Amino acid sequence: MVAAIRSSRDDTRLTYCSPLVRKLETGVTLSNDQTTATCYIDFVLEKHQEQKASSGQCWHALFRNAVIAQGFPVPVKAEKNTGMEIPLNILAALVRAHRIQEFGGNFFIKVFSALLVLTKYAADVAVWHLLYNQNGEHLSYTSPKVVAAISAVPQPVQLHSLQSARHVVGWCSKVSCFAGSPSASDQIDRPDLPNTHQGCVLEKITISGGQFITAGASFVIGKKDNPVFLRPRDDYFEQLSWISKKFVIFHDIGDRRAWMVDGASALLHLVRASLKHNQDDDFSHLFLFEPKDLVEA
Repeated sequence: MVAAIRSSRDDTRLTYCSPLVRKLETGVTLSNDQTTATCYIDFVLEKHQEQKASSGQCWHALFRNAVIAQGFPVPVKAEKNTGMEIPLNILAALVRAHRIQEFGGNFFIKVFSALLVLTKYAADVAVWHLLYNQNGEHLSYTSPKVVAAISAVPQPVQLHSLQSARHVVGWCSKVSCFAGSPSASDQIDRPDLPNTHQGCVLEKITISGGQFITAGASFVIGKKDNPVFLRPRDDYFEQLSWISKKFVIFHDIGDRRAWMVDGASALLHLVRASLKHNQDDDFSHLFLFEPKDLVEA
């Protein structure tokens, strides 16, 4: 217990504290056949080595200068790598919350800039994931990272069952984006959607392909006759910078899942898939690109 209440000097990572007994000495024997003994209890502090993309570590943000007492007995969890088990009332107190909220069919423990979202409930064990804005700004229920977390909830949960359940804080604290990476799947098939046409009509909106401007008298534009808004060169890198700030949704019609990725990763993903398709189509004998020549960043 003394090891658990010690403080760490490092507020950026966890610290393990291992107690040990030194200088155990026996004292004098008393008249009632009892012997006194004295000992010196020491502690060894060891910094936790962070692991990349390790699951169940989101609970680290609940504490500053956190210390874990090595060897302290804890109940066996039904599922490994799920995080830290903690009573519901203590969990709510740590995030400075007082209620469990239900929003959009999901359960939350929410404060201004952070929330705990229920990501899994099975065998009377509730697994929560901690999300927060490190800059202290407001975190909305509809934030993209919150929406991404609640997509993993497997089944509806009754509010009264949460009171008696075991609660674990921890989920996947980090994710990897494979869009555009060489390890991503490039097996992209045509959807069952109808072919596109020149114009389509939406509710109170009409989108049309427009009309080409027909040629008139022949002319040549001089190099000095460029408009003021035209850049001196076609800045491809600036176009990539612009599209990287936009977002694209990939939708899998088979699994009924969707992923929102930045435009640059989406473009690279489609380019890789297109090259793979051209490499295997009927005109593959004209394909000159060698995948091994592509230099990965």
